[in-house]
Amino acid sequence: MLTSTNDNPLYIPFIKGPFKGKGATRVAVRELVAEMAQIRQAMDQLIATYNATFARPRLVNLGLIQRRDTYPLMWWRESVGGGPFIQLFQSERSDRGRELLRKAGPNTVSALRDFDRQRLILNFRSKIVGSALEAFVIYERGVDELECEVA
Repeated sequence: MLTSTNDNPLYIPFIKGPFKGKGATRVAVRELVAEMAQIRQAMDQLIATYNATFARPRLVNLGLIQRRDTYPLMWWRESVGGGPFIQLFQSERSDRGRELLRKAGPNTVSALRDFDRQRLILNFRSKIVGSALEAFVIYERGVDELECEVA
């Protein structure tokens, strides 16, 4: 269960109470945009920390993908020639991830597991905030369209 403290890595600042018109919706959108900016900053910081921790050539690269009008997500990618995206620790989905981890020593695997845990938490937060932001933007457009029809 999510708590209401910022100490929880899964904390999302949910909106309290009923909306009081378009102003409250716009405030909610601004808060979600600010939260997404913080998540993106944390993602950039995690990638920078990963790059500082593991010298080139790396076993895998940690990268960020954000297609237009979507939320950012971090993925593992094989380091050889901009290789394909892989899932390191979800072995039922990626035999290649398992093969790469076998090449690494136990300390490297432990460090990669820590980075992957942080990656998953940030991706989860990004998906939640991104989905909420998308819903509010759709809602706001709908309200604006209705006002144009009524006017």
